[in-house]
Amino acid sequence: MTQGPSPLPGSGYHHGVTAGWYPDPSGDWELRWWDGVLWTADVVTGTFRCQEPIGPVPVPVVEQVLWDGEGHRLTTHRVWVHEPGSGRPPEELPLWTIAHVEVTASRVTMSVAYPGYGGRVTYVIRSTAAPLVGALVHAWANRNRRAALRL
Repeated sequence: MTQGPSPLPGSGYHHGVTAGWYPDPSGDWELRWWDGVLWTADVVTGTFRCQEPIGPVPVPVVEQVLWDGEGHRLTTHRVWVHEPGSGRPPEELPLWTIAHVEVTASRVTMSVAYPGYGGRVTYVIRSTAAPLVGALVHAWANRNRRAALRL
C-alpha cells in the first residue's frame, strides 16, 4: 500500500491523504507537496520555493559553489560569513555545525551548535538573496550532518 505524508517522524498515513504541504520526509526542506498519491518535486523552505526530486542528495566529494555574493560564499560543504565594518576576514563555518536557520527577506541567521564548540553561536548574512541563501543553508546543513553521521 502506498505511504503518504508523515507529519511526525516515524509515523505515516495510507493512500488517500488530502493533497497539501507536509513536512519534507527527506528533512532537507521544510515542506514538500503531497499530491494525494505521491510526493512531488515541489519544496519550500521559508518563502523560497523550488523543485527537487524526492530522494537522497549526497554531499559531493568535490566542493561546489552554490552562491557567492555580497562578501559571503556558500558551497556544498561550508559557508563564509562576512561582517562589513568588522575589520575581520570572512569566517568559515562547516555546514554540519549549523543547527538552526532563521530567514527574513534580507537576513539569514545561523545558530552553530556542536560538542566542544567554544566560538560564537550566531552568525548573520545580510543579503537581498536571503530567502534563497537561507533555504540552501538549511538543505545543505542537513545533508552535511547526515553525511557526518555516516562516517
